[in-house]
Amino acid sequence: MPRSQRLSGSADIRRVLHAGQPSRHDYLDIYSTDNALGHTRVAFVVPRFRHTAVARNRVRRRLREIWRRDIASRTASLDVVLR
Repeated sequence: MPRSQRLSGSADIRRVLHAGQPSRHDYLDIYSTDNALGHTRVAFVVPRFRHTAVARNRVRRRLREIWRRDIASRTASLDVVLR
């Protein structure tokens, strides 16, 4: 995923988590807010609780692939955090 499509700063991620619209599902929380950049940026937050690094990275890779393949082309200019 190109750097321009990622939310990389902790300040940006915190801003989306606090000001964004939450959408809660069984295993996934999605927070989104508008941006003025003209393209979508995304961040994946996977908690460390009771999981090994291998399991967390596997979840991150799967979410990234689902995002790239199915969702990224259909969204407007948003900042999105998947947790």
